Amino acid sequence: MSDTLNKLCRNQFRDFLIGRLWQGVIHNINGPLQIVSMNLELLKMLKDGDPDLPEQLWGRIEQIVDSIERIQNITNNLSRRKEHPYSTWTP
Repeated sequence: MSDTLNKLCRNQFRDFLIGRLWQGVIHNINGPLQIVSMNLELLKMLKDGDPDLPEQLWGRIEQIVDSIERIQNITNNLSRRKEHPYSTWTP
């Protein structure tokens, strides 16, 4: 029984450490993502005041905005999970 309890404790601790690492990765992705997102919002505001902005440039800005939103959705979904995706992983 003691061996089973010891293994369970090790697995729980490993899961805890991986979960903490996972949250750190998400946090470190979100910081720069917010900076890029805010700068793109500024570009959108400038575009509204400048009708001469090339349409090709605006198309690329929209692609970047869409990509940022997808990344934000992924990190939000990951951070809402009760368990990290490798909780059943065993070495």
